[in-house]
Amino acid sequence: MKQILVEMKKDAAAAPQTEEIRQEWEKGIYDSLLIHIYSGLSEDRYASQIACALQACFPDARIVGTMSAGEILNGRLMQKGILISAMLFEETEVRVLRYDHVKGDEEDVGRRIRADLEAIPKIRGAELLFPGTELNTRPFFRELSKCRKDIQIWGGYSGDHVLNAPVHFIFDTTGVLYDSVLVTALAGENIYIDVDKCIGW
Repeated sequence: MKQILVEMKKDAAAAPQTEEIRQEWEKGIYDSLLIHIYSGLSEDRYASQIACALQACFPDARIVGTMSAGEILNGRLMQKGILISAMLFEETEVRVLRYDHVKGDEEDVGRRIRADLEAIPKIRGAELLFPGTELNTRPFFRELSKCRKDIQIWGGYSGDHVLNAPVHFIFDTTGVLYDSVLVTALAGENIYIDVDKCIGW
């Protein structure tokens, strides 16, 4: 697996800014490309634009994004920037699952995610992205914790540079999501995932 980090400018074309990713991807040695977008811009219109621009550059990529309260590149904190993390996998299958209309139905959604993850052959782990703390995650995680113990689970909530911001969101190539959960599943025989504890991103 190889990771490439890129700081994107919102008013510039995506292709020139992601040239390093393209060159690496076109070597032909990778099975899957996963792109995370961490946006320090609270304007939701930029989020979907960037996701769609990256999908146009990398049609085979799986793309997920979230608002971010701190984008770090090369050991420095960016000033409300857009950080792209491209992860290139040699022998790993990447699937992105989306669950909509979560609020008020958290327990059932947790149950559905658990069933969907356990049905993926050779699954090793899954990352969950939540739009914010508005969801009642207790019943959600109560169901998800019943997942097979060999499936590692990690993730986090979207954030904002403004403390106590009223609205948080995640996004993918279809648009901005306020009441959804994005689940990125990683599967394969030769991937090792070690989940530890951390605070923040």
